[in-house]
Amino acid sequence: MSLEEISASSGYSTRQLHRWFDEYLDSSPSWSINTSQPIYLLIDGTYYSNDHCLIVYRAENLKRTLFYRFTTRGDDDEIAVDLFSIRSLGYDVVGITTHGGDDIIRAVLLPFIVRSLS
Repeated sequence: MSLEEISASSGYSTRQLHRWFDEYLDSSPSWSINTSQPIYLLIDGTYYSNDHCLIVYRAENLKRTLFYRFTTRGDDDEIAVDLFSIRSLGYDVVGITTHGGDDIIRAVLLPFIVRSLS
């Protein structure tokens, strides 16, 4: 919506809206992630038509979705990359719950396998 449209629908003048927007933008809130608490990750995927899949990574103890991926593959390589990304954000993943799909299990075990081989 343009400023004029917001003004017409809200009843506030464009001048007042400018003031509010300028004030907000001068001190906009910063987004931060609290990673001090260990998390218990819930991983689940939902398949849609044409082999599209939405994979959701949820910190169940925080009641917050941390990450998601919309994909046509949903294989263990993508899931392993997602788990690495979650850890690189600073989260300490201490447990994972999943439906037990082979791809997810391989992705979760991959860091342990690589570590044991080196």
